[in-house]
Amino acid sequence: MPTTIELKPALAPHSVVPSFVRPAAGGKTLNIWSYNRKRNLVILFPHSQCLRCAEYLRQCTEVYPEWIEQEAVAIVVVPGDIAEAEQIKARLRLPFEVVADDGSVRRRYLPADRPAAVACFVTDRYGGLNHQSLAIEADELTPPVEISEWLQHINYQCSECFAPEWSPE
Repeated sequence: MPTTIELKPALAPHSVVPSFVRPAAGGKTLNIWSYNRKRNLVILFPHSQCLRCAEYLRQCTEVYPEWIEQEAVAIVVVPGDIAEAEQIKARLRLPFEVVADDGSVRRRYLPADRPAAVACFVTDRYGGLNHQSLAIEADELTPPVEISEWLQHINYQCSECFAPEWSPE
C-alpha cells in the first residue's frame, strides 16, 4: 500500500546534480563526470536488501535497451560497501553500473530528514536535472517506462541528438 508521506526534493529542478566518485562493481571506480557531455544519466537509489527495490530494478533492466537507445547510462547507488554492490549486481543480473555508497552520495541527493528514501534522477548529458522521483518504497517511484519517455524528451530538446530537422514545407 502506498505511503502518504510527501518527500521534499533535496535538489532543485534543472540544477546540475552533485558529482561523486565511488567504487563500482567489477573492480572499477566510477566518476559520474566521466559521462559529462557524453551520456544522459539515470541515477537510482534503491534500498539494498528489498524485494520492492529488486522488482523495480528488474523492470528497469527490461527497458534498459530503450535507455541505451536514448544515449543514457544507468547508475545504481547502493548503501554499503563494495561487497554489497557486487552482490546486488550479480544477484539481480544488473546491466547497469552499481556503486557502493558510504552515505556520502545519499546525503547529497536525498532529503536530510529521509536518508532511507528511494529515488530516481534523470539528467541530460550535461548533468542538468530534468526529473526526480523520491519515495519511501520503490513501487512509488516513476515507472521505468516513463523514465524512457523522459530520456526521449531530453533528446528531443537537444538539436544535436535525435530531434528531427524541420523543413520549410
